[in-house]
Amino acid sequence: EVVHVGKDSMRRNEWVADFGRKLSQVAYTHDRSQPVMIYISMHGSVDADGVACLLPPNSSPADSATWIPLPALLCEIKQFQGGLIPLKKI
Repeated sequence: EVVHVGKDSMRRNEWVADFGRKLSQVAYTHDRSQPVMIYISMHGSVDADGVACLLPPNSSPADSATWIPLPALLCEIKQFQGGLIPLKKI
C-alpha cells in the first residue's frame, strides 16, 4: 500500500504533522509481519546552522524557514519505531 504525505501547498510544519499522522495510521492498520518502507523524494540542503534539511515543493530555496529539518522528520520516524513497529536496518 502506498500512502501519500502532504500536498504541494503545505508549509513545513503542516507537512511534518501530516507525515506523523500518516505514520500513526500505518502503524494502526499495518500487518506487523511485513516491513514498512519509507520513501521520501525531495531536494536537500544544509541551513545556516549546519542542519540537514529537505526542501518541499512549495519551499523557497533562499528561505531556510520553509525547509523541513531532517531531525524533525527523524523524530517522527523514531516515535513510530519506538512505540509501534520495529523497523529493520538495511
